[in-house]
Amino acid sequence: MTSILRQATKEDLPQGTRSCIFCAGRPLTREHVWPKWLSAELQQHGFTLDRPDGAPHQVRLVGITADRQHAHQEVETVGGAKLLGDLVARSVCGPCNNGWMSALEDSAKPSLLALIRGTDATFEQEALVSLATWAVKTAILYQSQDPASLAWTAEQLQRFRVAGRPPALTTVSLARWTDKTQQGPHSMGGAYGGVGRPNRFGVTVLLVGYVAITVRAATDTRYFGQLATLGKEWSTIWTPVPSQLTWRAHRRPALLQDVERLTSGFAAPDGP
Repeated sequence: MTSILRQATKEDLPQGTRSCIFCAGRPLTREHVWPKWLSAELQQHGFTLDRPDGAPHQVRLVGITADRQHAHQEVETVGGAKLLGDLVARSVCGPCNNGWMSALEDSAKPSLLALIRGTDATFEQEALVSLATWAVKTAILYQSQDPASLAWTAEQLQRFRVAGRPPALTTVSLARWTDKTQQGPHSMGGAYGGVGRPNRFGVTVLLVGYVAITVRAATDTRYFGQLATLGKEWSTIWTPVPSQLTWRAHRRPALLQDVERLTSGFAAPDGP
């Protein structure tokens, strides 16, 4: 048996608890992972904003051993707020929060509203890029509540702020969602590899009204391929970015079991 994953140490983690994860600035501010306008929109359309289990679902993989046939995983469930509106990350500074992050949310909001409300819509490429970038930003904020689960390195997070586009080896996909009692983020992530600079990976699924948005990322091509694959009900908007996406409100939906499979860990590797 060969170990391919180890728990990240403090030295490996983006410095989100001490300075801004995007620019290393200080002081830090409290940023709602689930924007207030989004919570209000969901409530208006009858979606449930609390979770029966008391916390959105977040899993940290802390150990994997593998041979050619089987993978054995150790996981920890990381707690969170009971209400989606109470999800707050203290990992970004005021200039980032009130600057580029606010502008990004404004640019993605029209597309999000159409998807949340479950209406037929056609999205042009520019709108898809904004939506994908917003989804990655939201996944980063959610994961930053538990830095050991972050799927991106500190360097990638800082480049993300400058480029305004998702990092390499990051994909964003959409599926129709119909369960009004299951809303909010589900996430899985961890770190593996060499001491001091581990490879990172993660999957976050954002259940937002009538749409599910999956963000999958890794810092190594081999292990990106070991993340659970998407079914035919998903449409990828990053990368590649389609020139246009026609969204039908009655397309085949993703199910809760699909979300649980995506956020349960790696597929078995081909070899050590």
